[in-house]
Amino acid sequence: MVAFDVGEIIKNGGTTLRLLGENLSHSKEVGGDYWYFPLLLDRTLLVVESQLSAELEKFVLKNSAELLKRGRYLGVWFNPKDERYYLDINVRDKTEVGALKTVTDINKSSSRKILAIYNPTKDKILSIGGAQMR
Repeated sequence: MVAFDVGEIIKNGGTTLRLLGENLSHSKEVGGDYWYFPLLLDRTLLVVESQLSAELEKFVLKNSAELLKRGRYLGVWFNPKDERYYLDINVRDKTEVGALKTVTDINKSSSRKILAIYNPTKDKILSIGGAQMR
């Protein structure tokens, strides 16, 4: 039995999962008062809704070694600006300030940029430009 529901991911605009094994059937949704953001930007995959289920399975298979490391999470986020789902290898920080500092450092050294950070407890998305998105 799969521990996630693509329909729920679509309805909620995303999810953050902790892999407990090498596939999605061994995962659980995580949350808490943390700020989540992508770590390995070169591995981020953008997909349209019709490809989400199949591409999630492939993304996890390809990136399971990274996703199984301590403190790593599978992030799925829908960006309404380009109508694509972003599949990421995420990390988290307890504070907004700490997350923003880490994101700034990552963005300085990466050709691809982090667009936003998310806190599920606060249900708050911050764009990296600083404007609150939700």
